[in-house]
Amino acid sequence: PPPRARALAAQRPGLLAVPRGALAARLAALQQLLAVPAALAAECAVREPGLLACSEAELMARFDALAVGFGSFREDAVDVVLADPSVLMRVGEGGPLQ
Repeated sequence: PPPRARALAAQRPGLLAVPRGALAARLAALQQLLAVPAALAAECAVREPGLLACSEAELMARFDALAVGFGSFREDAVDVVLADPSVLMRVGEGGPLQ
C-alpha cells in the first residue's frame, strides 16, 4: 500500500474494518458538505482520518454545530475546516468547540 494509506491505517486501524463502499460514501458526504473537489475532500480526510470514522449524518451534525458560530456565513466554517480538518472532531454537540 502507498505510504499515506499505511499512515492512515496506523492512525485509525478501525477504518480497516469499514467496508470500502461506506468509506466512499463518507468521503462523498464530506465533499458535498464542504462543496469542494473530491481531491480536496480526500486531503482533508488524510489530514484528519477521524472524519472517515464518522457517519455521513455525524459529519453533517458536526459541521452544522460548527457553522452555527458563523451565522449566515457558512463559507467561513468551510474555510476553517479546510485549514484544519480536525476542528470537526473537536466540535461539541451544542456548537462550541470543546
